[in-house]
Amino acid sequence: MCLIKTLKKLQTKLDEAEIRRAGETKYLEGQLSVLSQFGPGVLKLAETSAEFTRKQYESKVSSDKDLYAFTMGVVTQLRDDWRDYDLASHQQTDEFINFSRQDRPEAEKRLKWNEFNQKSSELSSKRDAQFLSSILPQAVVARAELMKKKLPEPAMSPEDKRRLDLVMRGESVMPAMELALANYLELMAKPLSQK
Repeated sequence: MCLIKTLKKLQTKLDEAEIRRAGETKYLEGQLSVLSQFGPGVLKLAETSAEFTRKQYESKVSSDKDLYAFTMGVVTQLRDDWRDYDLASHQQTDEFINFSRQDRPEAEKRLKWNEFNQKSSELSSKRDAQFLSSILPQAVVARAELMKKKLPEPAMSPEDKRRLDLVMRGESVMPAMELALANYLELMAKPLSQK
């Protein structure tokens, strides 16, 4: 009888290990897929897109009113992108938390955890690619044009300035910095709205 119980426990552990291995394999396959899609090409795309956007808008953004409208459009895009990402991220997290509160076997919970991590990574990578390819180039143009007008930069701590510079170079794409960049551009452009 003891041998049968031991064999059943061993079989249960083997089943859990197999489920965990399958989940980890799927997770790693997803990570590899994401990385292969958005590797170094994204940075090159952002650089090319920034140059194209700069040339495209250089002639359009001339008057103070036009520059203000353009900058506020970029600010809106930054805030909308952050809001959309934040909402999707919270929905994924809530879904996982609701699942984890259910009475489920540990192996199933671990599998769901791996799936959650994969989806979160894919969501983040998709947002980063969109930010680098379409939103950041416009923010770079807006900032450059605002600086040409010799508008004062908003006051910020050295650490925030360093983070902002990383974002503007496309080296850091933290969603929270999108809001900081939006606020920065809005404050810098504010004197144009009063002219």
